[in-house]
Amino acid sequence: VRGEAELAKTVITIRQKVKDIQSEIKNKELSLDHANRALQDVEAAEAEVQSRIDENKSKQAVFTAELNEALDLIDLFGPKGFRSICFDGLIERISQRAGQLFSLMTEDIYSTSLAQVREDSKGGSKSVLRPVITKGGQEVPMDDLSGGARRMVMLAYDVAVSETVADSAPLLLDEALDGLDVIGKGEAMRLLESVSMTRPVFVIDHSSEFKSSFNKVLTVVHKNGESHLG
Repeated sequence: VRGEAELAKTVITIRQKVKDIQSEIKNKELSLDHANRALQDVEAAEAEVQSRIDENKSKQAVFTAELNEALDLIDLFGPKGFRSICFDGLIERISQRAGQLFSLMTEDIYSTSLAQVREDSKGGSKSVLRPVITKGGQEVPMDDLSGGARRMVMLAYDVAVSETVADSAPLLLDEALDGLDVIGKGEAMRLLESVSMTRPVFVIDHSSEFKSSFNKVLTVVHKNGESHLG
């Protein structure tokens, strides 16, 4: 009887151990399942990261290609390329033509040309074009000129730019005769009459002195806060 009791007790003990082992196995299977899911999440994240890396590489390749094209264009049209040649040529033509016109209006007393200078601006520097006025081969400061003479300089460059841009481009002038004396206005009108032979000339002016010199005159009357054609 004692032997059967001990055997039964042993069987119970073994069964408990089996249950414990089965429970442990189940827990480990759950842990393994969690680990597999975590691994899958990591692999998915790695795949997404790799996809983004590939996408960024593709974008970088496109950007690099566009940058190379832009650099090629800069080389072609930049300060040392084709644009510079064209720009310098235009500036030379404008400068020469303005010099001729200004000399004509001042009866060869003055002449003008464009000079490219560098001016400091907020700690930096930039290239600008500045009209240079000469009299008898000597440079004359712009501030030493009368208001009428400065107006003639502007008119000369307006006409020169218009002629350089296009053969028949309209010339639009705002108060081009303002500040000129009688002789200066006469010279300016002769110039505009000459220009009008090859292109339309539009002059905005507050004076009615030269109305009869133009083919068509539009009068704008400002009254009660509104502008009307008179």
